Amino acid sequence: MNPLRVWATLSLVAGLVAFGAIGCSEPPDDAIMKAEDAIKKAVEAGAEEASPRLLGKARTALSEARALADQGHNSDARKKAELAVIQAEQAERNAIRTGGKRMTRPGGGGGDE
Repeated sequence: MNPLRVWATLSLVAGLVAFGAIGCSEPPDDAIMKAEDAIKKAVEAGAEEASPRLLGKARTALSEARALADQGHNSDARKKAELAVIQAEQAERNAIRTGGKRMTRPGGGGGDE
């Protein structure tokens, strides 16, 4: 096989691999916005009172997602943002279920986890 053809083929493959890696690592802006919206909805439903620990965990996960995105760790940032959405949605459900009042467990412990 012609060495020039081998070089061209290898260059093409390397370019496709690099392009694929970039495509898989897009900034998680959409996931972060979804997490922000989920936290806002949870707050509006009364989660600050009904489920403060879970809402706090969602806020922490969102903050970590932003930091990871700023550092270019887009895949990890997306996962943290998705975790924030799950936690915020659960906090919202807790708030709706309790009418915005703090959840308690028998024995006096909070029940928002």
